[in-house]
Amino acid sequence: MTTEEIILLLISLPFIIGTFLPLGGGKHWFIRGFDFIRIQTSVVLAATLVLSFFLIPEASILVRFIQFALLLALITQIKIISPYIILKSESHEPSPEDSEKLTILSVNVLQSNDCYHKLIELVKKLQPDILLTIESNKAWEKALEEIEVDYQSMKKVPLENTYGMHFYTKLKANKIKVHYFLTDERPTIEAHLEDRENNKFVFWGIHPPPPSPTEEVTSKKKDGELLSIAKLIRKSKTPSLVIGDFNSVCWSNVSTLFAKTSDLKDARKRRGFFSTFPVKPFFMRFPIDLLYHSEEIKIYHMNTLPEIGSDHLPLYSEFSVHRSKTESPKSMEKNEKEEVEEIITEGKEAEKSE
Repeated sequence: MTTEEIILLLISLPFIIGTFLPLGGGKHWFIRGFDFIRIQTSVVLAATLVLSFFLIPEASILVRFIQFALLLALITQIKIISPYIILKSESHEPSPEDSEKLTILSVNVLQSNDCYHKLIELVKKLQPDILLTIESNKAWEKALEEIEVDYQSMKKVPLENTYGMHFYTKLKANKIKVHYFLTDERPTIEAHLEDRENNKFVFWGIHPPPPSPTEEVTSKKKDGELLSIAKLIRKSKTPSLVIGDFNSVCWSNVSTLFAKTSDLKDARKRRGFFSTFPVKPFFMRFPIDLLYHSEEIKIYHMNTLPEIGSDHLPLYSEFSVHRSKTESPKSMEKNEKEEVEEIITEGKEAEKSE
């Protein structure tokens, strides 16, 4: 084996294995981590494949095998992320029959971040109808008192465990409730709102725990929490909108199952990646601050905004509620329902084991 072949093998193998490893359903953070970097992995796979033809022109059987594996992995990656690639420009402008356009701003502020003025200035500039802050504690709550004069209703859940959450809205709020699905340490906000034309919808703000070496060893708690929320949304007879730090990329198996279980649409599809984390380095960003919505809610625009001192970029969107919910949720296969229940049970057991 030549030096060039050894180098090619060492570079290629981790990314080839990493492409297929999460597809097996493993929940350990190391396995799930490869799901987060599919965009970056695609770039490395493509570059390595192209360079291998130039740098090793007289390829051996081993090199040809590696090149085939690189191509197969690249095709797999593109297939997974392709729903989020913009193939053509689509018009998302309001039509005459649409309701008034509303705006929403969601941002994981990073609890230790004390650049309060950056978010306050952004809120004052954009004047969003709905504002959700994640990881906001008492210090953030105190700082955000400056914007409260502009908001009709709010719900404050300050926590010092990086799972605090604050919700502000200019819309009429008929009910605001805080849920604790697997533990009383992580809140989820449910707000029953009305737009200015009396169209009703339900807002959900969420932040399940991430699988990582410093927090949760597996994704069991996160997955269980997401699907517990999805089941509750499925029962709703009112259009729903869910936003927050999912700690899960939009193309992951659990995100896809979340959309199917809740009967919601992924707002990113055909619009772009809108990667939000980490802020630095920018080339390592992936989309984990997600937005899902009912068929009855129309999304006109979404985008990431300039950094506010956090490790997440703010996520901004414009939408309207253009009709009441009239159709029943799409049916799910028996095996999908069983998978959802199994994942929720695993999440509960993981929470109890601590």
